[in-house]
Amino acid sequence: MADRAKQSDKALNWPEIKPKANLTANKLKGIHLFTVPEFLTPPECEAFIKNAETCGFVHQGSLGPTRGEAFRDNDRISVHDAILAEKLWKSGLSNFFLDIRVRGKAAVGLNPNIRFYK
Repeated sequence: MADRAKQSDKALNWPEIKPKANLTANKLKGIHLFTVPEFLTPPECEAFIKNAETCGFVHQGSLGPTRGEAFRDNDRISVHDAILAEKLWKSGLSNFFLDIRVRGKAAVGLNPNIRFYK
């Protein structure tokens, strides 16, 4: 992965995530792209940032957008962590996605490839 963002497979001490209710979506482009504001509390965010920093972010840039690609200039890590994905899912996202369908399909969990960008 010389050209790719650092992939960290080491176990990290991720924070506990408090159960969430009444989550809302900010739709960015129809139902297929949205954010979930205030999903993590400020202390949870701080703990995630602290843990992610221990992995070592790698710069991700582009020489300019090619066809269909957006310009990017950020740092990133990628963490494969099925336990973290399950914690995030069970903390409220599973209920949040009950009524959301994409192309007729319902979400059943999160991808364990968790990415952090800065």
